[in-house]
Amino acid sequence: METIVHIGGRKRIASQEVVLLLAEQNYTRIFFRNGMVLMVATTLKTLEERFKVAGSFFRPNRTAMLNMQFMSACNNHTITINNNQTFKISRRRQSGFTNFQHSFHQKSILS
Repeated sequence: METIVHIGGRKRIASQEVVLLLAEQNYTRIFFRNGMVLMVATTLKTLEERFKVAGSFFRPNRTAMLNMQFMSACNNHTITINNNQTFKISRRRQSGFTNFQHSFHQKSILS
């Protein structure tokens, strides 16, 4: 099922096409599956709320939010996505990651 998310201005995108979002002060850099990169004047916190409906995004630290459909490996402290980028999971978000991972895995089994 495709989820359309408002990212700022008049732009809307399909959440399944987004691999990664990186915060840069009051801007967010959005990385797409096809290699395209888009900079929007919307904070990562705002986009985090908007992407919640997709159900596959997790924010491991203050600067990144990842689409877990593109995760290739993980442990208690890091997440690696398909393009071999590795992101640390902050200390305070580690328990949230365990819960998210469990629920995400359950959803993918049921789909």
